Amino acid sequence: MTAEASESKGSKPILPDHVTVGALMKTCIQAGQADRAREVYKMLQEYNIKGTPEVYTIALRSCSLTGDLGFALKIYEDMNKIGVQPDEMFLSALVDVAGHARRADAAFEIMKDARAKGYQVGTIAYSSLMGACCNAKDWKKALQLFEEIKSIKLMPTVSMMNALITALCDGDQVLKSFEVLSEMKRLGVCPNMITYSVLFVACERNAEAQLGLDLFEQLKIDSIDLNPTIVGCLTGLCLQMFDNDLSLGNIVVTFNLGKPQIENKWTSSAIKVYREAISTGLLPSSDVLSQVLGCLRFPHDNTLTNTFIENMGISCDIPHHPNVNSLLEGFGEYDIRAFSILEEAASLGAVESISMKDTRILVDARKSKIYTAEVFC
Repeated sequence: MTAEASESKGSKPILPDHVTVGALMKTCIQAGQADRAREVYKMLQEYNIKGTPEVYTIALRSCSLTGDLGFALKIYEDMNKIGVQPDEMFLSALVDVAGHARRADAAFEIMKDARAKGYQVGTIAYSSLMGACCNAKDWKKALQLFEEIKSIKLMPTVSMMNALITALCDGDQVLKSFEVLSEMKRLGVCPNMITYSVLFVACERNAEAQLGLDLFEQLKIDSIDLNPTIVGCLTGLCLQMFDNDLSLGNIVVTFNLGKPQIENKWTSSAIKVYREAISTGLLPSSDVLSQVLGCLRFPHDNTLTNTFIENMGISCDIPHHPNVNSLLEGFGEYDIRAFSILEEAASLGAVESISMKDTRILVDARKSKIYTAEVFC
């Protein structure tokens, strides 16, 4: 048929359907253009397209980008008006928007309304609701929701439990978060690396060193791999506690064959974590290396200095021999293990390559962390 014949028969343009509108909105969302996605959404009314729950769920994604709860609720209202029943994916997405808007109260109201209307709400929707509590940093509502989930015999997912634990940790409820960890295991939900990472960060932030070490042992039992975040939190905790012992004069130094060595729980723990991290193939960060070295500092103690001098076989009146003090200040600040750890780190490429066996050591320590720089120098 010719163009003229087609035109004479009054051919009409092909109108968009819900699939077309959904595809256009997806493209806008992927490009981060939430405003354009909303303009496309208006085509549903413009062309009198009823659509399916899926296309309305796509529209909600644009609201998640900006946390625009008002527009999301309008979409929900539009669906109700034209008789499109939302499915669980839609309700989950709507609750997620409320979470991004940090409106846990609104998220709970949405779920309440959905249940009242007889809509299906299950694990997916409840997981989003827990996420909303987490985003809103409302640990009390998160705990309230957890009790509700248990009461309706709904099996929680690991992502749901991670959101609960995150909400508790953000609210400095560290001890309660550990109780939840134990409970999730009793329920048969296996914690993952995210679970442990969140807990370790909370332990470091709240100076819960012993909890951190206990958690380290649990992590190994659960066969969870170490990651840089976990390692950094543990060595950071060890340094915190070592500094505390150092300030209180609780650092014990023993002499083995004339060589001074620190005997301290936190020093041993820092080295243990460091060794295990390296054994799994993790390259120590500059922070981790400095924290471990920081746990190998000798206390500035006159008694220790005198014992050190005696073990060196030096017999002199220190006040009248200042050069001896200078010698100690340069080479008696760190446990000898610090030097082997630094040399090992250099061999792994974590710091500039050096050799303690060379007679002349040249190294630029200006970019090094404080304790690494001190051992270098």
